[in-house]
This record gives sequence, C-alpha cells and structure tokens, in this order.
Amino acid sequence: MAGDDVLVEVGDAATDHRREHMLRIQLGAQRTRQASPKPAQGRRLDVREIVEVRGMAVALDEQVAERRQAILAGPGVVDPEALEAGYELASKLTLAAMLGTDLAVIGHIPQPTARPCRRGSSAALIPGGIAMAGTGLRGPPTAAMIGGMAADPESFRAYVVDRVGDRFERGLRRLAPADLPDGEVEIRVGWSSINFKDGLAATADGKVARAWPLVLGIDLAGTVLSSTDPAFQPGAEVIAHGYDLGVSRHGGFAEMARVPAAWIVPLPPGLSVREAMAIGTAGFTAGLSVVELEARGLEPADGPILVTGASGGVGSTAVAILAERGYEVWAATGKDDERAWLEALGAVGFLTRDEVTAEGRPLESERWAGAVDAVGAATLPYILRTLRRGAAIAACGNASGPALVTTVFPFILRGTALLGIDSAYLAIEKRRGVWDRLATDLRPRSLAERVTEVGLDTLEPALDAIRAGEARGRWVVRIGA
Repeated sequence: MAGDDVLVEVGDAATDHRREHMLRIQLGAQRTRQASPKPAQGRRLDVREIVEVRGMAVALDEQVAERRQAILAGPGVVDPEALEAGYELASKLTLAAMLGTDLAVIGHIPQPTARPCRRGSSAALIPGGIAMAGTGLRGPPTAAMIGGMAADPESFRAYVVDRVGDRFERGLRRLAPADLPDGEVEIRVGWSSINFKDGLAATADGKVARAWPLVLGIDLAGTVLSSTDPAFQPGAEVIAHGYDLGVSRHGGFAEMARVPAAWIVPLPPGLSVREAMAIGTAGFTAGLSVVELEARGLEPADGPILVTGASGGVGSTAVAILAERGYEVWAATGKDDERAWLEALGAVGFLTRDEVTAEGRPLESERWAGAVDAVGAATLPYILRTLRRGAAIAACGNASGPALVTTVFPFILRGTALLGIDSAYLAIEKRRGVWDRLATDLRPRSLAERVTEVGLDTLEPALDAIRAGEARGRWVVRIGA
C-alpha cells in the first residue's frame, strides 16, 4: 500500500455514499498512522504492539459505526457480494495504514472473515463491517478486541519453575498460548505481586509447587483479551488470585493467563489494576482477617489489637486497615528501623520479637481484644495466652513455621477463638465482596507508599528476599502495563 489517496471500489452497484464511507475510513487511518509506531515491514507483531493497534482501532470505531448505519439506511441498491468484498479489502488496507506498513504484516494476525452486511444490523466491527474470525465476538470493537483479532499472540514471556530429572530450574521462558491451561477467560496480565508463597514456590524444597513446569504468581490483575463467559467482556479489567494459581496451575508472572471465569473478580470502581496488586493476595488476606474479626463482634471500643509480622505485606496492610477504622493498633516486629513507617500507618505501640516469642505460663494477664497473626508457630502461643475473655485471633500466616504448641486453657477458660483465614479457596461471591470493601471502607491507608516495583527481568532477587524475611511493605510486578 503506497499512497494516502487509495480509493477502494466496491462494485458498480455501490453508491457515492459507500465510496464516501471508504474514503472516511482511509482518512481516519491516515490520521491515526501519523502518531502510530511503524514496525518494520513484514515482521511479526509482539504483544505490546498488538495491544497498541487495538487502541488505535478504537479511535475509528464510533465514527465508522455511525457512518455505516447511515449508509445501510441510505438510498441505492447494494450488490451484497461486491459490498462484502469491498468491506473486506477496506478493513485490510485500514489496518495496514494504522500500522504504517504493508499487507504482509496483516498476514501474521488472524484475518477478518467477510460476513454479509444486513440492513439494520448493529454489528459494526473492524472498519468496513467485517466480523473477526475465530473470536466469537460481535458488536463494536473495543481495545481488547481489535488487533486480538489476536487475543492469542504467538508467544509471551513467563517466569517458570521446572524439575528436569533431579535438577530444579527457574527463570524466564517464552511460552505459547497452547501452553496455558483450559479456562473461559484469557487475560493480558498488567500487574502481579510477590507473596511469601511465591518465594517458597521458587525453591527446590519449598513444598508449594505441585505441577511442572509451572508459571509462578498466585495473583494477577489485567485486561480481558477474550472470553466465552458473557460476564467478562473483552476490555474489562479483572483480578484473579488464589485457588490453584501459581501452585498447580500457571499463574500471574506471565504476560498472558487463562483463568476459569468462576475465579475472576471484576476490578472494583476506585481501584486501578496496579493498586489492586499493591493490595494483592497479602492485602486481601489482611482485609479478610478484619472482616472475620468484625463478623465475630470486634469493635474499636473493645480494646487494643495486636498485629504480628507487622512490617510484612499482610501485617502492614492489617495495621493500615485497622487504624483507618479507628482501632488501637499495636505492631509486633523484629525490625526496629520500621517503627517510624508503622507509626505513619497508624500503629500506636510496639512489641519486640522477643516479647511475642518468649515462653510463658499457660495463661497470662488479659491484654488483647483481638489479633491478626501472620507469623504462625512462634507468636500464636503468646497471643493465645494473653487474649482477653471472648477475644479472637485471625490466623493467616506461617512465616515462622506450621507447628503450634499451646494448651486448651485459653479456649476453655476464656472462651477465645482461633479463626483460620483461608484466602486461597474463599467462595467467589464472598471474595468479590471483600474486594469491593477494599476499594471503599477497607481501603488501606497510604496505599501507594512503600510499594517496591520490579519487572519480570528483576523478579528473581525479590523472590529470594521475601523468603529470607527481607520484605518491607509490598512488592508489585510490572508485567504488561
């Protein structure tokens, strides 16, 4: 395609209205092309370029759809075969113009399949009224449809762990869409986050990964590329975490994911996809802990609340949420240099690691009206023997190990409760409800602060650091954003 003045003929029966329509398409493409990237002629497009093309096509959508309806309703007899052929060619020329290249590039993207244009139809698809083959999609194009045409790129990057014989391997690989598991929704992953569970899965003896090879990442947020479930339309922003992601099913540390629709949470209003992963699985676990404690009757007037592992992802988010809701929050941490930051989040007092891990009597003085424990074996015994009568602990972590050595006395003499927080397999409706609250009344204080950003290329050191207890706040992973 050489010049800007190419006029596409649609057959002798087409009217001047239809020629005007084609010219408008070409002029729109010319304007878009002036600001668009120009890949080398004939080379294949990568995922990012495909998404850019989708966005460019959206700019033409509204104008073309409106004009197409006017043409179909206008005067003149239409030869369906000639009009169909003209629309198909116009679509190809338009897309080539938008890319600033020739038709050879278009051959590397699933092509439009010409469908007859029916008077009164609302199917304004690719400029020229062509439906996209193989997508199962109808209606006006969106940023997640056009150019996806190719919801499936030929390959994408992913961080993978694998066992080859007795050897444990980890690192970046290129995967194909065929490598992804079954699922109704394909997602272009924008962001993920790093959790302690990810750090364990990245080691040979972590006892987390249950399938090989495995894309790590127990959470993700991004944009729907394609979906066979009408609840999730292309272009919608979504969250997925827990269940088997990053454990026995490919997870979020990849540019593309395929997920069952029953695992997906629509991104709540008020959160961006990056903010959703700044909360991530750790923040969701903290929010769920607060929800469960309050469902049991906890109120700010009841007394002080203890949060262990307070400088980590779960603990720091729990401190922020509880403080924002008016609780007197005490933070237990072994990192003295984190106290100023935890005070900024709302902590009013501190306990040292030695204080919450020391041995003691089966029951000690009643102190805490409730607690969020993200540490596990080392701290739970202390919390249990110092809880007030009728109080509860939300137990949500095992950073210090899974064993629990205690007595029955806190339960049978003070009526305390140990609430297990299972964020991985929480029922989807309750999961969606907690996310709605994380965007509103449970939104953590200072959400954008103390968030460290890494990419797929710099992911590995962060996985090692979180496993070594070096987490400070939250780590987010920029993947396709």
